[in-house]
Amino acid sequence: MPLVIRGKKGTKNNAATGTRKYAAMTKQFWDWYRLTMRKKVGEEWIEKQTWFEVCGYCKNLNGQRKLHRRQSFSFAYYGVSFGKAKNFFEVYRKRFGIESSYRQSHQARIRTCTRKPLMRLFYFALSLLMRNCRLEFERKVLAGRKKQITSEYVSFKQLLGIIRWPLENFDCNSAQKTPRK
Repeated sequence: MPLVIRGKKGTKNNAATGTRKYAAMTKQFWDWYRLTMRKKVGEEWIEKQTWFEVCGYCKNLNGQRKLHRRQSFSFAYYGVSFGKAKNFFEVYRKRFGIESSYRQSHQARIRTCTRKPLMRLFYFALSLLMRNCRLEFERKVLAGRKKQITSEYVSFKQLLGIIRWPLENFDCNSAQKTPRK
């Protein structure tokens, strides 16, 4: 899992503390880190410590996002051996796509209080379908254009707002009803 950066920033005289020291690294590294947790129980403080392994991978940005520097990626792990730090980076990049798809599908998920599992599954499947339709549209229609966000581009969240507005403002009472035969 990616390592959360915590601690004090480094100054001229003092080095960075905590896990922030790993963000300043410019080469691949392997290290052990001790995490200390303090909890107050009654009048006294209880301190617990745990150790885990830290792996770091650095890569050149080469003008990406108009930056020319090295960027450090730190990962906490335990009991796994990949051999190279780059493998940690590549495995997490694949995981990031999965997390993004779930985040976007939850943005489109219909909120309900029903206890029917099939209905909940249907709503979740509908949100995944909307997300996948959006991705397919972007691949097919926007593939020929340059991949830059223009003023015409509508994000997934904005698209959901456009779809949601007429549904929320629909008045059932004023809609014309067809007579029954």
